[in-house]
Amino acid sequence: MEQAEPITLLHGRKQTLIAKADRFLTRYYRPRLLPLRFDRAVVSFSFDDIPDNAASNGARLLEEAGVRGSFYVASKLCSRSFRHDVFASRKMVADLAAKGHEIGCHTYSHADSQRLSAKDFSQEVDENEASLCKLRVRDAYSSHAYPYGSVGLVQKHRSVRHFAACRSVWPGLNDGEIDMMQLRAVPLYDCLYSPAEINDMIDEAVAKKAWLIFYTHDVQDQPSEQGTSCALFAQSVAKAQELGADILTIQAASKRLYEAAGFSFSPYRGMERLS
Repeated sequence: MEQAEPITLLHGRKQTLIAKADRFLTRYYRPRLLPLRFDRAVVSFSFDDIPDNAASNGARLLEEAGVRGSFYVASKLCSRSFRHDVFASRKMVADLAAKGHEIGCHTYSHADSQRLSAKDFSQEVDENEASLCKLRVRDAYSSHAYPYGSVGLVQKHRSVRHFAACRSVWPGLNDGEIDMMQLRAVPLYDCLYSPAEINDMIDEAVAKKAWLIFYTHDVQDQPSEQGTSCALFAQSVAKAQELGADILTIQAASKRLYEAAGFSFSPYRGMERLS
């Protein structure tokens, strides 16, 4: 078997005082707000970087439950390796799309968005789109997950031009008025939460009819510190279904919100008010 070519990635976000302040202020700059109008809770399962075991194990567990997930692709990572991860091949990404999973943007090179100018941010997004177009997954390209959860005011403002929704790593439920350019999400990591704690989060989402987004990286029996065991992942899906939550991709949940607010939903670039 051919060995995956290694790739070098950053180890996290800039930790200067200015960078931290910039990230903090994005929570108060909300260029696209939508009211949450769900009849019942929605739970979304998303995957960043897409290690090959997420494309296999994660997708399989969702499909066995009759639902689909959101897979955030940085095309430059495809078939490459970083530490112990081997990332999904382009064929695996195309297969995910063919099976009805959402393929979202994670920039082209897994760039820290906050480090980019507005122009360079758009270039990363467009380059990733062009790469995904070749896999015929263009229609699914409606949402973005910021690598490292890192975004500043400039990049968040520019995101409105490109996406219907952007997912952050700011923890919590999405309820009340939803910041579509910085959706809250919870890490579905074995090292952080017990099965009981995950169940409690789903219980709370159901009680509030809120939108709970989980994110992870690898999905395997012995997960990394940023991954989920197959057992915890399967239990989380089963619990959401048991409590009557709708399990939707981020694209599908966004579409429901936009249309409830009186907007037509375009899978890419911009919304139009319904007449």
